[in-house]
Formats: sequence, C-alpha cells, structure tokens
Amino acid sequence: MRPSPHLLAALLAAAPPLYAAGRLDAPKAIPGPSPFPGYHLAESVPIFHDVRCIPAPYFLNDTLDPLPNPFGTPFLSLADAAGAVQAAIDSWNDIPSSFIDLQVVGTYGNLELFSTFDTVNEITFRAFGGGIATSPSVTLAADMTLVAGTDIDGDGDSDVAAGIETCADVDGDGDVERPEGFYEAGTILDNDVWFNPILIRWTVDPAAADDITRSIDLESVAAHELGHSVGIAHSLVNVLAPDDGSSPTMNPRADPGDPPSELGRRSLEAVDVAFAALAYPEGTAASGPGALQEGDVAFDDAYGLISGEIRHGVLDHPVAGASVTAVDRLTGRVVAATYSGSSARFYSDPPGFDVIPLPGLESILDGRYELPVPDGLYEVRIEAMDDFPVPGFFVSYSTWIGYLLGILDFPEEAWDLDREGPVEATPGHATPLRIHPGELATGIDLVTDRVTAIENFGSFDTLLFEDAPPGSYYAVRIPGAQVLAAAGGEPFAVYSAEFFTYVLDNSAPPLFAEAMLTTGRALPDGTAEIDLDEPLARVSPFLAQELDFAPLHFPNAVGLGAAIENGIAAGGIDSLFLVLRVPTEAPFPGFHGFAPVIGIDGPVFGGNDVPVFGLSYRSLDRETFVQDGWNYMFRLLLSERP
Repeated sequence: MRPSPHLLAALLAAAPPLYAAGRLDAPKAIPGPSPFPGYHLAESVPIFHDVRCIPAPYFLNDTLDPLPNPFGTPFLSLADAAGAVQAAIDSWNDIPSSFIDLQVVGTYGNLELFSTFDTVNEITFRAFGGGIATSPSVTLAADMTLVAGTDIDGDGDSDVAAGIETCADVDGDGDVERPEGFYEAGTILDNDVWFNPILIRWTVDPAAADDITRSIDLESVAAHELGHSVGIAHSLVNVLAPDDGSSPTMNPRADPGDPPSELGRRSLEAVDVAFAALAYPEGTAASGPGALQEGDVAFDDAYGLISGEIRHGVLDHPVAGASVTAVDRLTGRVVAATYSGSSARFYSDPPGFDVIPLPGLESILDGRYELPVPDGLYEVRIEAMDDFPVPGFFVSYSTWIGYLLGILDFPEEAWDLDREGPVEATPGHATPLRIHPGELATGIDLVTDRVTAIENFGSFDTLLFEDAPPGSYYAVRIPGAQVLAAAGGEPFAVYSAEFFTYVLDNSAPPLFAEAMLTTGRALPDGTAEIDLDEPLARVSPFLAQELDFAPLHFPNAVGLGAAIENGIAAGGIDSLFLVLRVPTEAPFPGFHGFAPVIGIDGPVFGGNDVPVFGLSYRSLDRETFVQDGWNYMFRLLLSERP
C-alpha cells in the first residue's frame, strides 16, 4: 500500500546529519493537537538499526571512478577508497562487546548529487557541496506495526515483505525490504554517508597525511561518519588525558593540518566504543545478532553503569545538555562521556531540522544520564554544552533544547557524594566511585553550582601567541573593588579561576607550565607588579582545554574567599591577578611546535563589542608585565559561602 503524504510525514523523521559521546536522537510523535500549523509534538528517542536489519546492508555508489581531485589530476580509485571505508566499518564491527554489524553488499548507480530517501543505505562520493562529509539518517517517528505491502518511501514499491525474518532485497530491485512486525520510533530506515570530492582531496595512504587542511585521510573521516551511522553522537571530549592530547573519533573538531591528529581518528577510543556497546550490547539475546559468538564479550562482563540526574542549582530544574564524563581516578583518562536529559519539542511537517520548544522549561523532560564504564575507579564530572568548544545544537536535539532555553550556563564540577548542592565548600573535590562489570551505580546526582563571574572581556574574537617564547606569562588584573562589588557586600567563596585556551596541534595536550591566582597592583607607567613567588593558589603543570574555559578549582574556597575579603578591606590586597605561564622548554609538543594559545577579545576586524579595559598584561622575562591592547579571556568565579 502507498501511504498518504500526511502518513508519510508522520512516519519519518530526519536525524541531524552534523549535529551528530552519547546517542543521536530523533523525534517520536506524541498524539494530540499542535498549536503550530504544520508542526507535530514529539519527544526525543535514540536512533538505531533494528536487530532484524543487522547486518545492516550498505551499497557503494560506483558512478565516480577515480574520485575527483580538487588540486589536479584524479589519483584515487574507487576500489582504494572503498578499502578505506571498509577499514573504518571494520573498526565498528570489531568491537567485542557490541553486536553492530555494517556490511557493504553491493554497488549502486545513483546519479543524484546527494543521495535521497530511498530505503537504500548508500555510501557516496557525489556530495558536491556543503561540508567535508556527513551521515544523515531517516528514522521512524512513531512506534508502528508495519505490514506487507507498505511503501515507506513513497516510490510506489513495497518496502515491507511477508515471509522473511531479516531485511533482504526480496523483489530484486536494489532496495531492501523489512520483515513484517512492530518497530520502535527511532528505527533507522535509511542512512547515507556522503563524502565531498570537490572540496576535499581524499587520501588513503598514511604517508600522504600532511598539514594541508583540504587534504584529508579518508579512513579517519569515514570512521567518524560511520559512528553517526550506528547512532553515536559527537563527543565533547577533546583531550583524553594529561599526557595524551588526542581526541575520540567522534569528537567533531578534527585537525587535518596535524597528521598525528588526523590519522589518530582511525582508531576508536574507549569513549567511542562504550556507547556502541551500550546501543548494541552483546550477550543480551539467546539468538540472533545479540547472542554471544566466538570472540564476543558480554556487555555485562565488560561494563558497569553509572546513572543519575543533573539539576540546575539556580532554576531547580532538570538539565538537558550537560556533558557528563567518567574519568579514571588513577590516570586522569576520560573513558566514557554522554549527555544528560531527554526533551520534547515541535517539529515540522515535512520533517526538517527546525525546533520549537514548549513553553518555559517544559521541553526538558528529565536530566537523566547513563555512563557505561569498564572495571575501575572513577570521578564523574559535568560541563555545560555551551558555545565552547561546540554549541549545544552540534550534538543532539536534547542538547539543542537546553542550549536554546539558556539552561547551559553553569560551571564545571565533579560529583561529591553528600556534599552535592548549589553551594559547595570544596567545588573541585570529587568522590571516587568503584565500578565493577555488571554493577549499576544509581543516584549519582549532581546539582549545578550558583556562581557569579567576574569577566573583563566581551565575545570571543581570536586566538593569539602561538609564537610565544618559552616561560612567558599572561596575566589579568581584577581590582579589589570589583571583587567586593561582585560579591554584593555578602561573604563569598572563591569558586574557581577559568582560562580560555587552545592548542593549534590537536594531537598535543594543551599543557601550560602553571596557573595561579595571586596578588599585585597596577603601576602608573602601564606595567604591573605581580607576586609570582607567594601566590594565593597555584597548579603546576596546568592541563588546560581546547577552545574552552579550563577551570582552576581551589581546595579551600571558603577560606580563600575570607582571606581575600579581609585583605582588600585592610588594604593589604590592591588587586587579584589570574596568571598563566607558557611551558618553559621548547620545542613545544605537537607537529608544528606551536605554543599553547589563549582566547582574546579585542579590536578585531575593525570593531569590538566591549572596550579594551587595560587589565591584561604580558611578560617575556617574568620581571616586567606590560599592559596589552587586548582583553585576555580569563575570569574569576565567586560563590556564596556555605
């Protein structure tokens, strides 16, 4: 049977191709009228390949051979490109604790510039426009029982067949029919993987990796896009450990100008693997793909689960869009990451990528999260999915909802058992969790902290000082009167200092020699006198972050606040200074040997949203701090005293 256009719109939804770690989500229609004509009310559900369509069949578009080369003569054959894509597929298929299985079963002569919804999972190099690559999915937008003869894609041909138990091309016309039966919302009906051969020169030989940003290793990008194909979202994690600046394959900020970073995306990290295992867990069925076979490892033998809820400490409401990570207590390595919350919204008919939230905060249904972790001792940490390093709309619909509603405005912190609350005496302290495979740790709930930010800068404009000399310093002055004014005359604790940082070679950790909060004063000649020998707090070395604010928490926030308040009142403290020091030895880590850099607000491109306040200083010799013509993006966070 051929559905009406209205039924077709109700059945299908487009999962975000680039807002695609955790799971990608898609709308599940909620019955009832909508106040917006042409829109449906829906809740968000994870997307996935139904077990009856695993192995998931994919077809390689064979209409371009060799692939175009935007820099000159074509050199990459379709066979070599297919080999790189197959290697990326194998990286997901070979996860012992996951039963996901993608298989290239044939070729497809589709001459469309972009593949369309036709119930054929297509891998194509005919994406002549847009970005580098993407992996759009069309999913079922309601729980439904599909019967033989149903034409899902509206092309006049049945997409559901009787008498079969697994997906197959029953009628031999090149597309795949599904078995009759019940299917959940979020089921992937069509996934395509697009690679742009006009914008990018694709390479497959590791020796061809270079620092030309439009020349990219195909296998590394394919591994990322195929993660979206199985339903895995972007990961916010961009530094895996203090001694490892590499990122998970599913991090969206690939660096094609840094060959070690580029090639490193070929290999899945623990953060990537964990959610493939959670979405398709081995050992959860007596037969079929989920049944244990030779070489498989049952999910419960490989992972335990940490679960809880994130609530907003000011609004007393669940948070959708908190990035939640599990960090190995002994090594500092991130092993799992996800996002909190589920959401509801209005989505358009026909489906698009527009979002209309419900009134107030009603779109946020809960702030739940679940982290799969291997055997180990962990700290659970949260961070807001704000504009840095990527905005909330770049991950999933639920993080997008949190971003649109302005609820992603809280500082980073760690779970601290019974000390959790909106006001904490030791915000940087983390209570470790011992997790064994097969265990479920519930109630690991976090409440975001209430803080006041002192930030003498406007919007982010640029990054500077990749050529900084070893051992040089950056400092931002915060006048004592500004500290007292921010506290509003009330006793305060010093929650943290935050430094906006980045490293231009993504394979290198953004490591600075030290970060500190100290005292000093401005001098009439435009320089500053800063106490570097006896700071109020210091961390050395200091692991920063990539395109984000890196926090320096203080172990005694209350005592530090009292000491500063008393020092300012007594005249002993004129100003506070936030100080960051460049590593003392060159060459700096990374392919290009650049120094780690800092975020700048200032007169870029002929204008600025705030004045240059004259509170930023730089020193090349540790002795003389000279006032700079920029606003460095360093800030101090105050909180109430518990």
